[in-house]
Amino acid sequence: MYPETGIGSIFAQLPVGLLAVPEWGSLMEKQLTPIARKRNQQGAGLMEVIVGVLAALIIGAILLHLVRLGYAVYKLNTATSGVAQKLKLARELAMNGRQDVSVIFDSEDNKYGIDRNGNRRLDPIEADELPDGVSLADSEVVTFLRSGSLHKGSEQPQILISNARGSHSVSVSSLGAIAID
Repeated sequence: MYPETGIGSIFAQLPVGLLAVPEWGSLMEKQLTPIARKRNQQGAGLMEVIVGVLAALIIGAILLHLVRLGYAVYKLNTATSGVAQKLKLARELAMNGRQDVSVIFDSEDNKYGIDRNGNRRLDPIEADELPDGVSLADSEVVTFLRSGSLHKGSEQPQILISNARGSHSVSVSSLGAIAID
């Protein structure tokens, strides 16, 4: 069966019982079993985890940016509404109290308010502060007459309120109408 020379001749001279090694089958099974388990294994691998974490970080960064943008717009809209309400209140006070009422805007301190004591200054008790990051463009004084209108011949004030995301203006017509642009 085997030629007399080479490796085959060595096997030909060995007794038959030595060639049958029953442990080889179980040894081969033990070596192949972990490989077979890896293919059927449940769970995620390292690459899937890395890709998932990166995707979550990217989505989180985009959402954070949108939240910050929305908050900045909210602060600007809130400040603009507050200024418009203060102007409407001053107009109503002028018409109901039958006296001139002024609203003072201080751009240096980012404050505004109704001059209730008539001293043409914004006292600390009269002042409302704008939120952080929101500022006034110019310092102005808007005075409403007893009729609710502005002084004849005075230019129509336009209060510009801005932050890093945009700006709004509140304008007062000569008849005292208040509009947000």
